Amino acid sequence: MSDIPTRIEKLIGRAELNDFEKTFLPSIKDYYIKKNLLTPGQLSVLEKLEAKYSDEARALHDEWLKTWDEKKKLAFKTMVAYYKGEGGYYSTTVKKLDANPDYVPTQKEYSSIVENKYAQRYLNNLNTPARFAVGDLVMVRSNAGWYHNEMCVVLKIGEYESWAKGSRQYTVSMVNDGRQTTMLENQLKFVQQSRLDKKKQQAV
Repeated sequence: MSDIPTRIEKLIGRAELNDFEKTFLPSIKDYYIKKNLLTPGQLSVLEKLEAKYSDEARALHDEWLKTWDEKKKLAFKTMVAYYKGEGGYYSTTVKKLDANPDYVPTQKEYSSIVENKYAQRYLNNLNTPARFAVGDLVMVRSNAGWYHNEMCVVLKIGEYESWAKGSRQYTVSMVNDGRQTTMLENQLKFVQQSRLDKKKQQAV
């Protein structure tokens, strides 16, 4: 334990320290000088920081930076924006990117935010063409609540609400009375020809 101050001082000199680490390291150095020991919790955090900032970890991070490209950057920013809108998720990373638009996450941070199954589904949704086009005549599915079985016209194609399949939003106008509302893709379907023929017969 006698080399504790030296180990701490070595870490204090790292330029990459975050705000917590910049405060934590001097505080445990002072604690050690006064008590001649560290608590188990303090020692555990110190060891984790040593591993985080080891030469090996630095080399791995440098290799990671070499792989950082526009595709990863776009996926990262897209998911951070999504989680920011959800509120509460990955708030630390959200703040980092807000403060620095060119912020590059660690590989672990990127993997956690972009490569989880929900993020992958959301990104896949964004790359999936809209099922309906502006001007399409569609029908609200029978299980879609208030507007069920009504025909409407697609006015605008929106963004995806979530990672769930079929969650793209559409602004539609009801044929009967012109009411406008937002519906999800999985709440809509194409109007069957038989339904259109029946509609024409009723209009005659």
